[in-house]
Amino acid sequence: MKGSLTDTIEIVVKSVASAKARMEQLTKAGYELGELIIIFGGDIVEGCNNTPQGAWGLEMGQRQQIEGAVSLGLYILDELAPSFETVQVLAVRGNHGENRINGGRGTTPEDNNDTMIAGLIRQAAERDQYLAHVTFTIADDEAGVWTTTQQGWKIGTTHGDVYGKGISGSTVERKVNAWYKNMAAGRDPLGQVDVMVTHHYHHSQSADYGSWEWHQTPAQDGALSEYFRQVSGHYSKPGVLSFVMGEERYMEEKVL
Repeated sequence: MKGSLTDTIEIVVKSVASAKARMEQLTKAGYELGELIIIFGGDIVEGCNNTPQGAWGLEMGQRQQIEGAVSLGLYILDELAPSFETVQVLAVRGNHGENRINGGRGTTPEDNNDTMIAGLIRQAAERDQYLAHVTFTIADDEAGVWTTTQQGWKIGTTHGDVYGKGISGSTVERKVNAWYKNMAAGRDPLGQVDVMVTHHYHHSQSADYGSWEWHQTPAQDGALSEYFRQVSGHYSKPGVLSFVMGEERYMEEKVL
């Protein structure tokens, strides 16, 4: 079945292998890859009661989904982290990771399966001497999280639902631009980043505003890309967005 558990695991494993090959290519091209930043963008698992059809279309319950996601997250760290001096993990919560009650209302912002998964991965990594150089920045009730790279660039991430409905704009690009300006006006660090990485909308999209730029990631699940195609008529290749931040803030983009 397209978008099945087996398909998802295969996509993750292939993405890790592609990341290793890409690292080798970039090293041969003269890039010094001393730091790795991994973004967990949310919607890692599907809450069983988040949608009316959810309970009928899922292969696993929440516990099995969470256990599988933690295992895959640790697999990614085990495979990639040893090749870097430092590794940072940024994790935000997605709308499908929410725990909901009373007709679909969320409990509390931090009560989210996506960030819980990142927290469980952090607990396991802290007990592993080979992952001692991995640090985590996990959103609780914040709209998103950010960090500064070794080169001094600021990179931030939010899932994307924060501006999906509450921010005016005729397109996703206009919504994220207006939201970024709101963050800047409120002196939130997210309104000061050089590169903003978002998710939620299932397809690749970018814009460069001079002082900062925006990059929306594709869905890693092939089924979600099919959903986007049926809604919009457009197709987005499933995979993982990768890029380099060095002398320039954004270089060598490639979907793995």
